Amino acid sequence: MRYLLLDNYIKILFLLLILIFAVVPTKAQSILESFDFSKSETFLLPNQLQEVSGLVLNSEGRLFAHNDEKGTVYEIDFNNKKIIKFFFIGWKAVYRDFEDIAIVDDKFYLLVSNGDIYEFSEADHKRYSDYTIYRSAFSSKFEFEGLCYDSLTNSLLLASKEYPGKKYSGMRTVYSFNLITKQFIPEPRFVISLKELKSKYKISEFKPTGIEYHPLSETFFIISSNKQSIIELSNDGKILNGMFLPEANHQQPEGITFNKLGDLLIADEGKNGRGFITKYKIVSIPSTNLDEE
Repeated sequence: MRYLLLDNYIKILFLLLILIFAVVPTKAQSILESFDFSKSETFLLPNQLQEVSGLVLNSEGRLFAHNDEKGTVYEIDFNNKKIIKFFFIGWKAVYRDFEDIAIVDDKFYLLVSNGDIYEFSEADHKRYSDYTIYRSAFSSKFEFEGLCYDSLTNSLLLASKEYPGKKYSGMRTVYSFNLITKQFIPEPRFVISLKELKSKYKISEFKPTGIEYHPLSETFFIISSNKQSIIELSNDGKILNGMFLPEANHQQPEGITFNKLGDLLIADEGKNGRGFITKYKIVSIPSTNLDEE
């Protein structure tokens, strides 16, 4: 009987240990330095994408981009350096200040700088797709430029370029749009300290133009066209790393995504020339939450 009780105590203790380790979060690790920024591959985009603004990969690994002023979405074959197709939102051309793009399941989302979000499905080459607009709940002071899907909260994240909100002076903020309730969340998902960016990483004038989630590290990356820089955040908003992008490779970084291998893709607006996409390969991945499960 004594041995039976001891055996039960051991089993209970073992189960408790499992529960403890299951609920204690593993500290997120940066993978920013895992990309080889000394080498790059570039795709010089056609003229219609001179003002390329957003990049996104769907679940099949297909790459899509859009330009800044017209609601047109392009499918891109980066490896063969060609445009596969393009399609429009609306039977009549929609002209807005489109800033970024996201895909969730089979739905596409385009972000307007004032925070409006267009939801639509993929269409065939040179065809159009009907759309739904979710009107922004934010002040006209905001200028949103980054959009990505956050699977942890089942929401779209909207990165504000400069104005952070009344209570967040000296910060940069990222807000949410809940995909279940179809509501904008008034409190920011992330609050980024400009003071911390400057003191730790020498990055000043950080103004987000793109945001993306990396599934291998479960971290978020944000780029800025000012000073051509990139930072990495944990999923609870802590700054994990930051650095300047190679100045020779970037003149105005606007869009960011990752391919299925985990490589980093950044789209730059063409300014006085053609827009282009730059790829940096991921050469090593440190131990992450996924490795430890």
